[in-house]
Amino acid sequence: MAKDLTPAGSYNPTVTVPENGDARTAGSVETAFQALTDRTDDNKTRLDTAESDISTAQSDITALETRATNLEEPLLWVGDIPQQLAVSNGAKLDVEAEHNEDGAFLDDNNGLVGEVEVPSAGWYLIMLQLFATSSDTTDPTTVNAGIYLGATQRQSARTKRWSATAGTSVSLQAWVLWQVNNPSTERISIQNNNAGSATMDALPGSKLHILKLGNL
Repeated sequence: MAKDLTPAGSYNPTVTVPENGDARTAGSVETAFQALTDRTDDNKTRLDTAESDISTAQSDITALETRATNLEEPLLWVGDIPQQLAVSNGAKLDVEAEHNEDGAFLDDNNGLVGEVEVPSAGWYLIMLQLFATSSDTTDPTTVNAGIYLGATQRQSARTKRWSATAGTSVSLQAWVLWQVNNPSTERISIQNNNAGSATMDALPGSKLHILKLGNL
């Protein structure tokens, strides 16, 4: 009576076949068929595993392609902070828009802006180089400026000058890496954060750099 062969679940390295003179019965060839069944089942298991691995690899490749698409070429914007005298405490410094060689990045009027709106959501590295002095003649005095996104300060640049002379200038540097989600409400600005009512003079050579590192 016919019957089904059940795979052993492992590779069978030996296929034994009957020789001349062996009995001509089903049992004489069953061993060979069993070995071939085991091998076929093992091959199927290996192929199924390979197909799964290929599918996983394809998913990984798709994810990497998506990331590569989102990671645009770094886009650098440089804004000069021109000389500004007696900027009130809490007031924003003006920035003169400039553009990268690839075209207009922000304000294409090349005018003065108090807030810089980036073109799209993404990760940005914001770097400040500010030469400034303060009207406060306390000795020593602290000169303080903040990097703001919208109404929130994200980084502070502060230092002391060791002179009571109001015209003595200092150099302030600060940077912040920030994820901008809504460019219209997270405009970038530099603000005078000196204590009390002390004004700030922004001096020539000051710059604001904004480097886009990638999309969200």
